[in-house]
Amino acid sequence: MKFKYCHTIKSCGSKGNISFTYKANGLLHTQTNAKGDITEMAYDAVWRLDTKTVTEAATGKVTVTKHTYINTGNGLGQINSIELKEQGILVHKQTFTYNALQQVETLTESYDGQSITFSNTYDALWRPKASTSPSGLQTTNRYNEYGDLDKILSGSTILWQGNEQNSKG
Repeated sequence: MKFKYCHTIKSCGSKGNISFTYKANGLLHTQTNAKGDITEMAYDAVWRLDTKTVTEAATGKVTVTKHTYINTGNGLGQINSIELKEQGILVHKQTFTYNALQQVETLTESYDGQSITFSNTYDALWRPKASTSPSGLQTTNRYNEYGDLDKILSGSTILWQGNEQNSKG
């Protein structure tokens, strides 16, 4: 059973309307903007976003974003990869790995046949401890006695230091 709930929101002045349809469970199914571009969402068996398809009315250009999820091991249920295809051609991909605490260990970005990888480690309190950028820059986070980020270091060089703190941190 597919229940459609259409809702139109009027935009400013002559900008037009945006209409939405929803699935019976309340998840967004389609969105149509004032230009007639249609965005359609598809979900997997446990209602996570699977595919987002955008069709531009003026050009017919189709852009598809596909999400895959980890089925076993570290990162169970979290995003494994996100692929962006334009007219069926892969233009960008993100791939994630996780540690036993479900935190992102690596993020690999792929564009035009080239890949770059960011990596992270965490301390015993699950805070970001160290990061390595694709260029090889290694940074380490230091925290004060209140658990707030106090310094970001590269080796012994201070890249950032929190010199003041207010009640909001």
